[in-house]
Amino acid sequence: MPYISADEFKNHRNYVAALDKDRQVWHGAWQDLSNNFLPQRYRWLMSSTAYSQNRASRQYIINNTGTIAARTLTAGMINGITSPSRPWFKLRVPGLKSSEHPDLAVWLEQTEVILLEVMAASNFYNSMAVVYLDMGVFGTAANLIYEDFDNVIRCYNPPLGEYYLGTNSKGLVNIFARKLNYKIYQYIERWPDKKYWSDRVKQAVEKGGGALNDDIEIHHFIAPNSKRLVSNRFKYYEMYWEGKRQTVEGGQQPVLELRGYNELPGIFARWEVSGTDAYGVSPAMDALGDSIELQHLHRNKAELLEKMHMPPLLVDIALQNNPVALMPRGQTFVANLNNTSGARPINTVNPDFGTLVQDKQSIEERIKTTFYNYLFTGISDLPTVRSAEEIRSRESEKLILLGGVLERFETEGLDPAMKRIFSICDRAGLIPPLPEGYEDMSIDVQYVSILSVAQKAVGTAPTERMLGLTGNLAGIYPDAMDITDIDRMLINYARDIGIRESELRTTEQVAEIRKARQEAQQASEQMQQAPGMAQAAKTLSETDVGGGGDALNALMGG
Repeated sequence: MPYISADEFKNHRNYVAALDKDRQVWHGAWQDLSNNFLPQRYRWLMSSTAYSQNRASRQYIINNTGTIAARTLTAGMINGITSPSRPWFKLRVPGLKSSEHPDLAVWLEQTEVILLEVMAASNFYNSMAVVYLDMGVFGTAANLIYEDFDNVIRCYNPPLGEYYLGTNSKGLVNIFARKLNYKIYQYIERWPDKKYWSDRVKQAVEKGGGALNDDIEIHHFIAPNSKRLVSNRFKYYEMYWEGKRQTVEGGQQPVLELRGYNELPGIFARWEVSGTDAYGVSPAMDALGDSIELQHLHRNKAELLEKMHMPPLLVDIALQNNPVALMPRGQTFVANLNNTSGARPINTVNPDFGTLVQDKQSIEERIKTTFYNYLFTGISDLPTVRSAEEIRSRESEKLILLGGVLERFETEGLDPAMKRIFSICDRAGLIPPLPEGYEDMSIDVQYVSILSVAQKAVGTAPTERMLGLTGNLAGIYPDAMDITDIDRMLINYARDIGIRESELRTTEQVAEIRKARQEAQQASEQMQQAPGMAQAAKTLSETDVGGGGDALNALMGG
């Protein structure tokens, strides 16, 4: 357990307090989103009273369309971006065709398999599901990625409301802080050195029993290593300390943990960012009003149904003397009720439930549309059977709307995750050495997920139209084929739709195939011409040319 100076420790505490102040403007909005879409999931967004009474899940949601829409978006992004069932990335060396470098191609494919196997064996995909859910509902998500002895990597999803974020001059998140609670027994399991325990921890250990189950506040901080709190070779550092522990004598403060990292040990992704905000905005924020209106509509509908079947009554005061009751089943006692005895309804309720149902369906559709559900359930939601071309055109148009989100997520989510996981695997000795001659090459990642390929495929439409037009014109105007470089267009098209370079032939192989085809064609043409040439020779030999024929025979030695 290391020490840092009291001044540096104070700076960290003040920085966390400043981050907390910046986050306050978001807290109310997140609480509304949690109540209306994911109740009881995030305790840090509830008041202590609501959490202890466990009432949040029953207060707000009557119609769960918003919750289902959020989970549909999550499932679609899991399968569309980081599918556990198919490769969603490939490695490459910028400027080189791996198909022309066999040793490099083998290394790239081996490394891809290793990374995919490590992800599949860990909880990476489960944690990414939480990332997509948090992004869709709250607009901000965090996923910490650490080395793990059993599964190489292990991921942790801090709940929203527990952590704080800070950004650099480029608007990218590079500072992470949070306040979390550990049980005393968890504390001593992770930091077993008694020499650095606080008095509270020592007293709880001495007391034993239930005292070990008490909570203790821990602060966690990740930031660039600009102040050189760890070795200069590390770009980032991470520190844990007890939240309420005071500085010890001598101006030194013990911290629970202080370590360095070569890369940011996690991903911090936002759905969409406004200006210089550290936190993102989400589809759920746009759908919040519709969700609240939907709950209100259902409450009104339920009340109308009750008033229809069990309306409030006007009852003769001679029957009983009770206060006014206008709720369903209520009774209000009055004198001389139309000069008759008995009871009758106060009013007649005859609502137009057809209009209510239409309003409900309209609101539900708006919520689903806001959550992009049509991207993932578009075919099943079509009212009639459509052609494949029409479906593809519709989906291409819709994917454009998600393009900016996908590009941002690749930058803020997938790139840091790939860099982190690759580095962990490399340090663990799982990545084979680069082939000789390629040691100084930089490795790039190309994403070939369903959504990534679909986004790129939108841009292939001009290529398809050009190839179609050229092919149609070639029949009546062969010179049209001279305008375009068909080989280059096909290569670029294959790249855009996610075809691997190893699945394409090299330029030399194509040249050899075409040469062999041309030679075979020439040989075939010669064979077809051979009978005609033989017959012509025979005819010529039988032709009477007079003396010339004798002279020819004499010349040939006949």
